[in-house]
Amino acid sequence: MHVYGHSHVNRRVNKDGVTYINNAYGYPHETMISAKSLLCVYEYDVNTLKR
Repeated sequence: MHVYGHSHVNRRVNKDGVTYINNAYGYPHETMISAKSLLCVYEYDVNTLKR
């Protein structure tokens, strides 16, 4: 997985087995091309981690 930014357009693309994600906030007037919300790309259960 590769998470990138600075583009103002939301995008999720798979290429050669890699998922590329851009979760854009953009400018306030760019409501049609940007999410304006956080995107969770990975979660884990802390109770299953080994110490």
